[in-house]
Amino acid sequence: MGGGRYNDEMVAWPMAEVSFMDPVFATSIVHNLSPGDEGFEEAFEDIHKENEVWDMATDFTIQNVIKPQDTREYLIRMLDVYRIRRDGGIGKHYMQSWPTSY
Repeated sequence: MGGGRYNDEMVAWPMAEVSFMDPVFATSIVHNLSPGDEGFEEAFEDIHKENEVWDMATDFTIQNVIKPQDTREYLIRMLDVYRIRRDGGIGKHYMQSWPTSY
C-alpha cells in the first residue's frame, strides 16, 4: 500500500523476485563484464547475493512474508487495521515526500 519507504505496508510472497533488474544485466552494467569474461562469475555472485525476499525482511524493508494462499486474508486484516486508525484509513502520501530524482 504505497511504494518505496513511504508505504503503509509492504509484504511479499516467499518466491518473490526483489531485484531492481536482471542480475546478469546488472553485472554487465555495474562491472562492465559480459558472461564468459574473466571475473564475471565473482561479480555476478556479488550482485546476486542478498537478492531474496528474506534479505529485505531482515532490514525491515518488507514487514511480512506471507504464503500466496494467505494473501486475501492478510489484505482483509490489514485493511481492517488501517481502517481503525485515527485518520480512518490508508496514510496520506503527499507529493512533497515523493523522490525528486533517482
